[in-house]
Amino acid sequence: AWARQLRHGLGARLLLVGRRQRDAAVASLERELGAAEYVTADVTAPEALRRVLADAEARHGRQLDGAFHFAGTLSSVPLMNEAPAPLVEGAAAHVLGAVALADALRTRPEAQLVFASSLMGTLGAGLHAGYCAATGFLDRYAEALVTEGRRAVSVAFSSVRDTGMARGLTASPPGYRMLELPQALAALALAVESGEARVLADVDGADAQVHVLESLPRQARGAVDREALGAMLSGGGARTPAGPLEVVVAEAFRDVLGVDDVGAHADFFTLGGSSLQATRVLARVQERTGLRLPVTVLFEHASVARLAAHIRHLVDPEQLDVSLLTDAQVALLLSVIQAP
Repeated sequence: AWARQLRHGLGARLLLVGRRQRDAAVASLERELGAAEYVTADVTAPEALRRVLADAEARHGRQLDGAFHFAGTLSSVPLMNEAPAPLVEGAAAHVLGAVALADALRTRPEAQLVFASSLMGTLGAGLHAGYCAATGFLDRYAEALVTEGRRAVSVAFSSVRDTGMARGLTASPPGYRMLELPQALAALALAVESGEARVLADVDGADAQVHVLESLPRQARGAVDREALGAMLSGGGARTPAGPLEVVVAEAFRDVLGVDDVGAHADFFTLGGSSLQATRVLARVQERTGLRLPVTVLFEHASVARLAAHIRHLVDPEQLDVSLLTDAQVALLLSVIQAP
């Protein structure tokens, strides 16, 4: 998908490198893109990678302008059960691939290097220790390259629906937003343009936002302070909740999570919310509105604005049984119905 965007959006000539052998799908992509060629090579093998890049540059009579590194592997093993050899092997595609690419382009500090990292490298994930360590390395490595005068950026994504290692997933774990492919591509483009070394890509609705952080907020014991990070990513008080339903949802977030400033685009799980707290939030919303909501609704509509919009969609004047509602609930729902 990113190759298509580079080719059709910028007219770029592309060299696609992967361990996958040439097949009908690869040939079809080459025909679709036109100015693109696929080469089978292991990105973790420095000498082989250098030969591939040198051969491509010789054929086209010009140097590469940069590289995008998306290779990675994911295994579900908790750190306490992880042996050294499998841990290194599982991290190799991320780590050794990034190092090999940077070394291959070391004589060209102006070449752009982009590493696809993961929020797991920042926030962690219990059963994916190797993956967390590998993507965390990418973030630090990009920073180190920038201090050397190189052009590098590491973009930390959540899972992207029906793409790569997230193919087949129907939802992200609590605290992680499932990105749609167009959102991820937009976030990637903005991150590259930001010129920063380390970027967390967070998406709300159809708008891609890029958050550039000089440092991460941490608790006294050194762990990332997820609540403080969530407040930073949500913009804290960015856009005050508007309309009765956004106000109700924001108050529920604030009361249950103990967060002082909850903006309209604040994300429940990014603010540190758990499944148990999600149940409490929806109970408070039901108390105010009289509407019974399944707990899954907060996983699907995790921000204040999105949850409020979903609830507004459910308010059907012809279906409401006011005999089951209190006067306060009726007044609130009437204000929702009458709002422009």
